[in-house]
Amino acid sequence: MTDHNDSLTDKILSTIEPELLMDITGTDTPAEEGDDVINYPKQGETYSHKDKLTIDIDGQPVTRKLNDWVRFDPVSLHQALVETDFTLTRDNYRILMSSLRANNIEYYRKAVGLEILIDFPGHPQQVAAKSMYDFEPVKFYKWWASNEKKVFMTSREKIQLFLKVESIKAGTLQKKHVEYLKKLRPVGSK
Repeated sequence: MTDHNDSLTDKILSTIEPELLMDITGTDTPAEEGDDVINYPKQGETYSHKDKLTIDIDGQPVTRKLNDWVRFDPVSLHQALVETDFTLTRDNYRILMSSLRANNIEYYRKAVGLEILIDFPGHPQQVAAKSMYDFEPVKFYKWWASNEKKVFMTSREKIQLFLKVESIKAGTLQKKHVEYLKKLRPVGSK
């Protein structure tokens, strides 16, 4: 019967929006037997909401169930996920990313970069910024120049976009972006 209840719990948790999970009272879960067991995530392993994971916080190991990491410290969980390259079940990953988007938007934007979905003029639904960046760079640049805070790009991605836009349609770049390109020098030149 426990297995049936666990699968039912999984289904219910996968439908709950993260902001509702954040409304649960308390700032942490009560200590459970076995909380002191160190269980650092392993590369290539897959974890679900009931698995306990240990993540170093300020140099100290902290062990929680995965769903508690999502509720109370999704940023640390995501950072560990990126560093260690372990996997979460699809529903748990979706809940983690939804929690980051709802409660840590700046971190979320940096984490997903060009993979973020945006409202783009002329498209009836949201589209991945990367597809516009790759296939319609001039239109994307014009949109992004007015919406820089909505999509995080690395310096490399910005430079590639500026160079591509300038090669396709010279004179499109804003003055600040032209100046940015002028400041760049090839390695070894003075």
